[in-house]
Amino acid sequence: MLINLSYNPSTYWESVQLEEAKNSYGRIIDIPFPIISPTSKLKEVKQLAKDYLERIKSIIEFSKDTNKAVHIMGEQTFTFVLLCKLKELNIKAVSSTTVKVQDKNLINSKSEFVFFREYY
Repeated sequence: MLINLSYNPSTYWESVQLEEAKNSYGRIIDIPFPIISPTSKLKEVKQLAKDYLERIKSIIEFSKDTNKAVHIMGEQTFTFVLLCKLKELNIKAVSSTTVKVQDKNLINSKSEFVFFREYY
């Protein structure tokens, strides 16, 4: 099971990323990434990370899946705080790596998924 905690729901992933996620982790559960104000204090961000950790733990606790990970991509402070908490609990976390591809006219570019990389 891959818990996708990002601004990008899995329904919008390109087929390569979706296939890699399913082959590696089985099912995907999307949790929308929180909207975090740039004026939020660290104390607020830490509380939000704690709330999301409880949500993640609840999903994992009731899962019968053997290979479990959290795909986390988003606001850096929240991501860092949550990653520290996940690591303390020995919960695997991954990011998605991409490569930027430009069209031949160098006008448009897009990111293409490469693979999932473990944070720790």
